[in-house]
Amino acid sequence: MSNHRVWVRVVPFIGTMVVSAYGVAYSWNYAYEKKRLATISDLDEAYVVEFHKKVSQSTGQTEWKNKRVPRPWENQDKQS
Repeated sequence: MSNHRVWVRVVPFIGTMVVSAYGVAYSWNYAYEKKRLATISDLDEAYVVEFHKKVSQSTGQTEWKNKRVPRPWENQDKQS
């Protein structure tokens, strides 16, 4: 096997491993931060705002949208 064939096979494999490792590390960090923010009793509001700003920039969202669906019992209370 020539040296060229080795490089042609090894370089894409190493690149794939690096990209996969970055994706796993980013996902793990995101899940860790979301869990940590949910369990902290004394929230630092500036940190929470900064975290959500970074997430919205990385996902391409420009504004927050309320996706909450009213529950059936909430609608009945408002009509009464």
